[in-house]
Amino acid sequence: ERRTLQVIMETQQLSWNRTADKIEGVLDLQEIKEIRLGKNSKDFEQISKEQKDKYSDDVCFTVFYGTDFVLNNLSLAANSKEEASKWLKGLEMLYKESQTAPTPLRIESWLRKQFYSVDWTRRNSISLKELKIMLPQVNFRVPNVKFLKDKMGVFIL
Repeated sequence: ERRTLQVIMETQQLSWNRTADKIEGVLDLQEIKEIRLGKNSKDFEQISKEQKDKYSDDVCFTVFYGTDFVLNNLSLAANSKEEASKWLKGLEMLYKESQTAPTPLRIESWLRKQFYSVDWTRRNSISLKELKIMLPQVNFRVPNVKFLKDKMGVFIL
């Protein structure tokens, strides 16, 4: 199945989707454990021989990622050997960069993930109700939306 990959630099994530309007999956670059060239996953074993023969080993690669004892994998096939090589090198470089990122950058990335998780309308702003949902994730308890209105009244346009 054809998918589009996208690196989201501001959140340090890799996303994939079939259509432009809906993200199918996301992985944090920091969670990458290994990237292997070739058809080295169960996903490639499960496709038909006809589909498998369509792609050579040098255009296929698998990204193994996760935070617990169970690793997930994302199995991909590029359009060419050169494209696969660029993705492998690029993902390796981004992974290493995410591992050595300074703490303020990691915090900013995490905060952006939290913000985007409540910005359901994708307008790059959130309502007080959405803010109330987000604040407990950063260990700040809010009794009600009225409390936020009182504290944030100056910032509301």
